[in-house]
Amino acid sequence: LSKFFPDFRSKTRITMDAKPVDSEKDFSHALELVDDIAIVRYEYANSLLYIDKSDQVAKALEQLNEAVQLKPGFSMEALDVLYARKRLAEVRVWKDSGMSFGKFDRKRRKFMEKNDANLYSVVSRPFLVN
Repeated sequence: LSKFFPDFRSKTRITMDAKPVDSEKDFSHALELVDDIAIVRYEYANSLLYIDKSDQVAKALEQLNEAVQLKPGFSMEALDVLYARKRLAEVRVWKDSGMSFGKFDRKRRKFMEKNDANLYSVVSRPFLVN
């Protein structure tokens, strides 16, 4: 990277001086603008899980539950509802498993690699840890 960004090593943030943001504030604002789009709720739930991990699982489940109840207006929205439904199943099983989110996420990624599986596809089964 230093070849392309000469001052890269002098930066303290690997993301090129990115500033932290309050994702909860941003998603709350997005939901004020459009509360009937599944992908907004799906991504909000994912941000809660990846940033706050177990601390926000109840709020993430709430967002996913809201997303799966939305009526899609066109095909892309239908896919987003399916993504939310699949993620909801995974998060419920993960929560009941008692393992950390980090461990769950590592197992999920290893499963995809080992089995050449695309868990991001809505037609594949959700990753249900045991």
